[in-house]
Amino acid sequence: MDSVRRDIIGDNPLPNCQGCYKEEAVGYESRRIKENFKSVIFTEQAFDRSYLQSPWVEKFQTSTADEHPIDWHIDLGNECNLACKMCNAQASSTIAAKLRLHGQHTGDIKQSWADDPAAWTRFLDSIDAAPLRRLHVMGGEPMLMKRYHQLIDYLIDNKRFEISLSFVTNGTIIDQALIDKLKLFANVDIEISIESLESINDYIRQGSKIEQLKKNIELVAANQDDKLQLVLRTVPQLLSIKTYADLIRYAYQNCLIIEGIPLMRPEFLAIKVLPKSLRISMIPVFEQLRAEIAEGISIHQLQNGRNKGSYREKLIRECSAMIEMLQEPEPLNVLALRKQLSDHLSFWDRQYRFDANDYYPELIPMLRMHGYAV
Repeated sequence: MDSVRRDIIGDNPLPNCQGCYKEEAVGYESRRIKENFKSVIFTEQAFDRSYLQSPWVEKFQTSTADEHPIDWHIDLGNECNLACKMCNAQASSTIAAKLRLHGQHTGDIKQSWADDPAAWTRFLDSIDAAPLRRLHVMGGEPMLMKRYHQLIDYLIDNKRFEISLSFVTNGTIIDQALIDKLKLFANVDIEISIESLESINDYIRQGSKIEQLKKNIELVAANQDDKLQLVLRTVPQLLSIKTYADLIRYAYQNCLIIEGIPLMRPEFLAIKVLPKSLRISMIPVFEQLRAEIAEGISIHQLQNGRNKGSYREKLIRECSAMIEMLQEPEPLNVLALRKQLSDHLSFWDRQYRFDANDYYPELIPMLRMHGYAV
């Protein structure tokens, strides 16, 4: 980690940071920008000066060999009840099971280090020894995992209420009893994944039901207070872009934050794979929405992570990022990518008895040209 920190402090771009660079290129706050906010470092505005005044600067410049990390990102495994079209077997046991039936996956269906009792005990011992500030949990679907609920109970039993918690959920399983437990902690972000307010969400996040998801979002929203915050997590992509403005408007009307992470893989689901003429036709919708949200804002606030007070600025940036992605040039291998897209949709639509024509009639000529069939 000492070596990694020295590289990051240096002046040269790092190959391992390409994901963040790509997000920033289309106007997003990348993960590195958000993490820097926690140390009072403003990457976009004044990196050099804010770095030098950060209360953590001495930590960054000295050995970390004897230091415990205070902000943990925990992946509990791939157990999940959905088979999202942009996901993979390493993050979804449902996808692993489907692919295995067709000879496309040879590994275990369910994968989790936390199922090993000795590993779990070591993990809890590490929590006891660490001056934790924040704990972020992902899956799979944490709400399905017994270990996640055991972790929350363990922290409560040990009165570790100073820890800020966050987790990403597909929103299909959530109840008031869990929310009441989470409210005991210093701060909680419940991040619910959603791509559209329409049935397109069910097409993308296969196995979900949008009406139930909206009810669960409303439940969490009703519980928001100074300690608990709802965040809408999205993966902007070619399957969601045509209804994505409606989701941004919903967030605006309900004063919610959207945390968009533009799709990087698989590349054939990227927005730039759509025909350029179709993409250009969508831009005015986002321009109009951006102007609507920006109306009356005379002084733009500095976006500081997930500060609730700057939700309008974050949604304005979301609109701007969509406009940037809609204007990206077509990849040189766009025909090959469209073929991969058609094959991918054909496979999954047969598994879940979908027909893309019911959701994307404007894409059917292109898809069928490249072999789409159900």
